[in-house]
Amino acid sequence: MRFNGIERRRHPRRPHCQNVEFCLGSRTAGEILVGASVDLSDSGLCMYTFDELAQGEGIEIKNALPVPYRKAVVRWVKNYAIDLYKVGIMFVA
Repeated sequence: MRFNGIERRRHPRRPHCQNVEFCLGSRTAGEILVGASVDLSDSGLCMYTFDELAQGEGIEIKNALPVPYRKAVVRWVKNYAIDLYKVGIMFVA
């Protein structure tokens, strides 16, 4: 996050392009959904997905990413087009 041109994040984001396979514990009963990552940091990632997610929703990442985390929480969601969402997630222990 930038404030007056100054980076305010604790963990800087770096470009990262990879498919992200994930499950939503609350509503898909193990169904694997797919997104495409945009950037990644030690604390979270940003991705595009065709599935509408809700802020605060917990997800579990199923494929390998270059971080040690598999569980995350949706921090924000922006609707860019019909059925296209940009999502920020934060990793949790």
